[in-house]
Amino acid sequence: MKNNYNIKVRLLAFTFLCSFFSWGQVTLALDNFGTTTQNPLSRAGWTTVAPGGSPWELRTTGASTTYTWTNPAVSFSGGANAFTNLGNGTATKSLTYDNSISTVGYTGIAVRFGGLKSGTVPALDVSYSTDGTTYVSGGTVTLGTSWTAFTTSLPIGAEGVSNLRIRISVVANNTAGNFLRLDDFHIIGTLASSNSISTSAIAGSPFCVTSSTGASVSVPFTSVGTFTANTYTAQLSNAAGSFASPTNIGSLVSTANSGTISATIPANTAAGTGYRIRVISNGPVVTGTDNGTNLTVNLAGVTVAPSATQNLAVGANGTLLTATENAGVVSRQWYYSTVSGGPYSTAILGATTTTYTPNFALVNTYYVVCISTYSCGNATSNQVQINVSTGITNDLCTTATALVINAAPISGTLTGSTFTAPFTKKDVWYGFTPTCSGSHTITVSGFTGDVDIELFSGACPATTTTLDASAGTTSTESITLALTAGTTYYLRVLAFNVAAETANFNVSVTSTSQLQITNTGSPGIGNVIIGTNNIVIMGFMTSPNCATNYSISSVTLGAAAVATATISDVSNFRIVYDINGNGIVDGAETSVSGAGIALGTTMVFTLSGQTGIVAARRYLLIADISATATNGRTIKINLTPSSNLVATLTPAGTVLGTALGNTQTIVPPACTSAVISSVTPASGSVGTEVTITVSSGNLT
Repeated sequence: MKNNYNIKVRLLAFTFLCSFFSWGQVTLALDNFGTTTQNPLSRAGWTTVAPGGSPWELRTTGASTTYTWTNPAVSFSGGANAFTNLGNGTATKSLTYDNSISTVGYTGIAVRFGGLKSGTVPALDVSYSTDGTTYVSGGTVTLGTSWTAFTTSLPIGAEGVSNLRIRISVVANNTAGNFLRLDDFHIIGTLASSNSISTSAIAGSPFCVTSSTGASVSVPFTSVGTFTANTYTAQLSNAAGSFASPTNIGSLVSTANSGTISATIPANTAAGTGYRIRVISNGPVVTGTDNGTNLTVNLAGVTVAPSATQNLAVGANGTLLTATENAGVVSRQWYYSTVSGGPYSTAILGATTTTYTPNFALVNTYYVVCISTYSCGNATSNQVQINVSTGITNDLCTTATALVINAAPISGTLTGSTFTAPFTKKDVWYGFTPTCSGSHTITVSGFTGDVDIELFSGACPATTTTLDASAGTTSTESITLALTAGTTYYLRVLAFNVAAETANFNVSVTSTSQLQITNTGSPGIGNVIIGTNNIVIMGFMTSPNCATNYSISSVTLGAAAVATATISDVSNFRIVYDINGNGIVDGAETSVSGAGIALGTTMVFTLSGQTGIVAARRYLLIADISATATNGRTIKINLTPSSNLVATLTPAGTVLGTALGNTQTIVPPACTSAVISSVTPASGSVGTEVTITVSSGNLT
């Protein structure tokens, strides 16, 4: 044992010396978990947590293989490995190396281990602690299904500490078939150079940057030691002073022990008051101290709210605009342009504070911005559109703005409105006349404040009695009501509170279309003659209401249960468009269903050419009666329910109604008296055969 111990010491000393002179990475701790099983894992230097589930253990099955690392070189060891499955709960399981490793004199601390998984295993979290209580995540590792070498580089906080601990944790997922294995755990670091760099005080704070322009900064430093083939680099921390992900802002190629780096804080750097700057080198690798005091970076920026478009009358005040500026602003000025996107070259007289109330004397569309001046340049806010018109034209019911039913919503405003008796709230008016009787929906939306709506009919109201009203507290008010064609309706949009008196909104009226099915055109109860073709069996009519047009793609008809006819009696069912609407087949019909189909309890007809229909239309179901049809059998065909007629309505709507056919009974042709034109021979004895010729009628 002693000889072995001496050999190990010499090897470690040799490694240390090589590392010292080359600033290479060295192994600070290593555990390959030995070669024997252990359940639960109870190994010097390790603590485990496995709440409510299977423990961590050492297993020799599934031994590690194939992976290696370099600098320093470590390979798979085989033997035992740390194992756990993720069954019995969803708590976090952890494996902690708490041997209090010292990293004093080392930089670039990293954790390396081999690992694999089976099934679904969440990413492992690799964290570190310098006090044994608080752990900071250094990164995550996603295992694969074969042994793989993993390396997690820890933040700078893991460097130069006397009691570093490492924890590997995973969240269980209550499935025992999901498991992981770890092996060859080790911690590495780079022996710090004896060289040092001190970053001197930085002048110029606060610094100002814009979205496109950075800020120049001089970074003086001094160093101790010998530097060769070296570049000094200035780095900027984040706004909290952390160099976990530093930003390189300038460099100086030099081997001298002092200098000044001309650096630039990047454009669009986030505003903050806790920035630091440090200098590092690469020949050798040295991380210098930071400048020692917090630096402030101001990002020039300004936003204006509210950003919604305003609709104003000439000379009327709009909604107050407020500019919110980042720190470091020197001054500001409000501008406008009559072109969206600028240039914003016209200054608004006297508008130099953080608030501005729009008010324009001329009709136009204005785009208002606030331009804030910083030491490093200007920042321009978002633009706010201001539409200025001659004033409210629909302030009275008698000058109501016409609404087009089913048109896109139009914009309106209550800014500049008044009221007249008997009303006591500021209002504007709209009017419309339905062209059809049916359900209509009136919608006012997109406003601020408390806007209400009221509906009147027939004439401008002399009283406050409404046909209907909506007085909610949301940003949408609507009325749905059955209205009468030809009647004029008036919509009052009113400001219930002061906030609504300058509200902008959108208003629209839509109708709900319907397509009504009836059996208009269907023959009454009657007979159909054996051996006749193109016989009308039933008919139906489609009548639109509040629809600008409609299209029919298919219709499904069915034989009534009381009917007794079979496919041998009736065949070749077709649907025709009864153009002249007389309910009979007289040549003024158009076939719309193609080839005939057989009698059935369900007959589906695909219709062609029935698109863009604007008026009521009649259809006939025709069929052929077989010459061998059975006398007395009956036919009755129905169109029910309404969903059996597939139609598309504009605007969107519903299909209603049914068409029930009447019973048709199969009968033979009627018997008529015969007119005899000749008898041959004209006379003879009893039993003589004669031939009788008839000119009309029949002898049967």
